[in-house]
Amino acid sequence: TQATTMLVNAASCGRILIFTAAVVSASAFAPSTPLSLSSRNRVLARGSSHPARILPVSARRLRDATTSEKNQQHGSNRATNFHMVLSSNHVSGMEFQASQQVANRIESLRVQQVDFVKGFYNPELGCFNHDGSDTKRVSILSTCLGLLTIFEDVSLWTNDVVDDLSSFAADGNMISLSEMRRSLSDPETVHTSDNTRLGAFRIPFLVLGMEMLGVEATCPKLQHAIQTTIDVVASSVGLPRSDEEEGEGDADPLSMYLLYWNTKSLISSLQQSDLHGSSYIQNDTDILDVFAVLDRAANNAEDNMCRQLAYHYAGDSAEFDVMQLTYALLLHYETSGARGSLICGDQPSVPFNTKLATKALDVIFSQQLENGLWPQGSPIDRDGESMRGDIGNSFVFTFDLLASLLGTIGRTHPEFFRRFLPQLYTALTWAETNVVDQTLSAYCDIQTGTTGGSYIKGWRSNHLGDGGPVLWCTAQVFLSASRLGDLVRQLRNSDILAEFGGSPAAVPDHRPWDRLLDSTLELAGEPASLKETLNLKVLEPLSSSGKVDAMVKLSRKAAVPVAKYSLILYGPPGTAKTTICTSIAQKLGWSFLTVDTADFLASGLQNVASRMTYIFDRLRALEKTVILFDEIEEFCLDRADPSLGMESRMLTTAMLTQLNDLRRQQKCVFLVATNRLRAFDAAVTRPGRFDMILQVGTPGLADRLVRLESRLKATGISGAAMPRFDSDKEMVTEVPAMELARELFERSFEDHIQFLNFAENEAFTDDVVRLIQQRKLADDSFNKLLARHMETATIQGPVREEYLSGFKLSRS
Repeated sequence: TQATTMLVNAASCGRILIFTAAVVSASAFAPSTPLSLSSRNRVLARGSSHPARILPVSARRLRDATTSEKNQQHGSNRATNFHMVLSSNHVSGMEFQASQQVANRIESLRVQQVDFVKGFYNPELGCFNHDGSDTKRVSILSTCLGLLTIFEDVSLWTNDVVDDLSSFAADGNMISLSEMRRSLSDPETVHTSDNTRLGAFRIPFLVLGMEMLGVEATCPKLQHAIQTTIDVVASSVGLPRSDEEEGEGDADPLSMYLLYWNTKSLISSLQQSDLHGSSYIQNDTDILDVFAVLDRAANNAEDNMCRQLAYHYAGDSAEFDVMQLTYALLLHYETSGARGSLICGDQPSVPFNTKLATKALDVIFSQQLENGLWPQGSPIDRDGESMRGDIGNSFVFTFDLLASLLGTIGRTHPEFFRRFLPQLYTALTWAETNVVDQTLSAYCDIQTGTTGGSYIKGWRSNHLGDGGPVLWCTAQVFLSASRLGDLVRQLRNSDILAEFGGSPAAVPDHRPWDRLLDSTLELAGEPASLKETLNLKVLEPLSSSGKVDAMVKLSRKAAVPVAKYSLILYGPPGTAKTTICTSIAQKLGWSFLTVDTADFLASGLQNVASRMTYIFDRLRALEKTVILFDEIEEFCLDRADPSLGMESRMLTTAMLTQLNDLRRQQKCVFLVATNRLRAFDAAVTRPGRFDMILQVGTPGLADRLVRLESRLKATGISGAAMPRFDSDKEMVTEVPAMELARELFERSFEDHIQFLNFAENEAFTDDVVRLIQQRKLADDSFNKLLARHMETATIQGPVREEYLSGFKLSRS
């Protein structure tokens, strides 16, 4: 009966996949006899490239029935081609003004985090308090979630957090990372409980917090916490860690919430290292143990996700639990790519099942209540009676769920959440309207009835009773706000790029940049390399700023180099200005967008001003994008020209204002490419308007010779020799072709070859290669060939004069 009901539901939504999941989940999930981790490691030691899995029959059936295409996938790049999954129900771009308003709301909430979170900091203990009354003990959960909040938005905290207070003037308002590191590491202040259930809740956060702070890998407290986490996860997935336990008893399963956080902390321990570069998991046996439990956890997550989907579509409300489904999805996401990115060799990783993920998100958001929250679901730990305190009776807070979803799947697959934006905004409204405040009395004057003390603000989970704000709830709200802001910006970026035909960001690729031929320019009267200048002033600072982690920024031990964000590239036609811009975007891994005259004229000549405002409103909303303004001289004409009409003068003024506003934001690199620098208004080129003005010339001699040599190698004639008459010996001798070509290039470079642009040089180089193949390269043949190419060269007459005089105009 249950299977039939599920078939009807599956057929009605056109998803045979769900029917398969339902039928499979209706069968018993009897665990196989556990293979101990020590036995499994012996299999690995014998050289097996993929040790045998212990999978429930249901998981094998479901995987085989629904994801046969997985065998063709490999690796952990979960962001690849995410848009393909939503082709049937993709929602078109957000209305821009509405998205701007939402972004402003999110930002207004996000920037309050310093004032809110600092209220919970306890300088005496060097940690964060759980709430206003908990001031006598170190709270692991609160401290680590406070750290997560700081590290998520480091730019907001640089004036309030330091690594070591001793290097600063005494300031009771500063948060000390070194004190927090000491508090979490001290075995006398924080105990890793022998109670496994309590440890499963607290210890993964302790591990994550200590690793964020860069605690030394040899710290006994941290190593004990990591070993406990391995034990907990291994027990939960049915993999005992010793031969003595092999075959004894059943798995001791955790809730999906606890299994997710414990597994996440293990992945972090594999990926992270301390401030000295030492790995947190150093023992080879422990590493193999973690790989094994991640393998089993991946199957466990997929099984549980399918089971919960089946319960939902069967209408079995008694068994369905939205929190179990959510954290099964999150666990599947983490484990689907983790092993592929951590294990070298031919062991394939479990790919992220986008079909199941999108269906799971549909179901998760269908359970959201009208007020923006989710129902409480089952307790975080269903055996909570054996645990100290009220942890076992705690339920997942809505913003814990949202922060986890948006911080993982939302970052690599933002399109998955586009259709849920209205519901996410409803949750945002709840956060805006449910701030809780509390005054912590430090004294009370009985006669006057006045009190004094500190004042804290934040949020309290709707699953708790009445009371003041709680830090772990407050931190989750801010994490959700920050990640929702990232999501909105990603989707907005995508919409703007689609509207203007831009290219989305991709994995950084240095090869197009490396293939570019360099040119020489003049800076402060000295010759300089164009590529080296762009590398030093643009590429390296922007690349390194993304690699400087939170600890380094907060410790103030490394200065982030200042990048240049606005440039004018000028030079004659054909000097690869556009190619340079696209190569910069590819090397940075940023989006790329070209704006030209046609974009400003798209609404007609009479609407250019309003169209300009429309375009720049969207450009200012972009992030991590290289923007090329191509041939826009007509909107920046010299206002001193008496022949210029009033309308043109006003357009120039408007364009200068818009460019200046875009430059101040420093969120994107924008470049103006022009063949006619002198046509610009004087205000465009004056110091302070653009960070750099660089001439893009023709390729230098050295790069032209390198290109010729690579062509000779590609055609297999790099060792060819040419006949040449030796006047001293009065006989014909053989000389290396490349040596002869270098001599000929050097002789003609100053007067002729330097004026061949990139495309013309490619054609000329090809013809030189043909002469060498025919063994006809000589002075006469080379000169005739060069003369023929110079006849059609772009840089001649007035263009050449402007090119030569333009060397003095560059500045950086």
